[in-house]
Amino acid sequence: TDPYALATEENFSEITGPAFTSSALLPDEAHPGALTVVRVIVGNSGDAPAHNVNVTLSLPAGWTFASGVTATQTIPVIDDGGFLPIGIAEWTVNIPCSAAGSPTLNWTISSSSYGMNFSGNGSETIAIVSPVALAENVSQTFNEVGKVFSFAVTSNEFSFVAINPRTADLDMRGSVLACPTATWAGSTFGGTTRDFLVVNGYSAASGTNYAHVFRFSGDVPTYDVEFDRGFDITIASSPINNTWESTEVVEPYEVNLISGRRYKINAVVSTGTVDPSLHLFDPGTGYQGRGTAEATRNLGGPGASEFLYFTPTVTGVHAIALISENGGTGTTAFSVRCGADYNGTGGITVADIFDFLNDWFASSLQADFNGNGTPDVADIFDFLNAWFAGC
Repeated sequence: TDPYALATEENFSEITGPAFTSSALLPDEAHPGALTVVRVIVGNSGDAPAHNVNVTLSLPAGWTFASGVTATQTIPVIDDGGFLPIGIAEWTVNIPCSAAGSPTLNWTISSSSYGMNFSGNGSETIAIVSPVALAENVSQTFNEVGKVFSFAVTSNEFSFVAINPRTADLDMRGSVLACPTATWAGSTFGGTTRDFLVVNGYSAASGTNYAHVFRFSGDVPTYDVEFDRGFDITIASSPINNTWESTEVVEPYEVNLISGRRYKINAVVSTGTVDPSLHLFDPGTGYQGRGTAEATRNLGGPGASEFLYFTPTVTGVHAIALISENGGTGTTAFSVRCGADYNGTGGITVADIFDFLNDWFASSLQADFNGNGTPDVADIFDFLNAWFAGC
């Protein structure tokens, strides 16, 4: 028999090809000077799959695509009503400072399939809104990115804006302008790690500042933002207790430290599963992020206390951010004392030496006085030097 057969029109039916429908998935609100994500959902209501579907987005005047993003995004194939008859094109765009009202986004769709050209188009408006004001010491929950938040910086206080990104990689930047003409300041830590900005009100001008949250990767999540100012404490004062809710991110403190002295900073978990970390900023802090702290400590885990030995190189007010790393609830007791007051009684006595040596012989990290990660002989000499120097 022949390996070939002649095809006829019998049992064949004519098709019309792909037919495109589309709609935009936009944030509920967008802010001047911010980044935002635009998605166009393309459907195929025709009777054949569409191949190499090009979706080209046209932006309003003054808008630009983020670095590395092109106007045309290609969807390899969109089925014709089978398992998944839709495709999604996505762009990250920069909204200009002049944006206002409800500008229109336009897009076109084109596909060359089966030797023919198929096309479609669509448009949608996007709402431009003012920054969201952050209340002090309140954790607020949001589910849109590309948001800009305002917060008040006051003189002689450190201000913190912290974010719990939950499941996505969200970045946060800060500025003294609602719509900065230069790059937003303050580094971001990356990943789903809880991040924060710190503004030094001892050197920065008082007034309204702004934090911008945008999506680096991952789905648009629900996330928490919190604004707080440093709480003043004194050396060897009674521990400051704080009760942590699951959405709370930061509890900041301020303390005046003297150059050359060794201090011990304690965050004792009294109850619960909260996982605290310590981040210290010196008087030279400007507009910074989590990754630029002068000193940090995060060795424990849920329910574990943290401590940090620190010797300042300058005298002045230092800020210490206590961050909840896991959203656990519970209570912490925070204090700063002279390192030579090892047992925390408020004075320097021989008992401090014995207590230190007991921990040292037990290889406790509490005896890691020089902070090199291991209790060793150098810690004994460093502790005794501090003990004889007094506080």
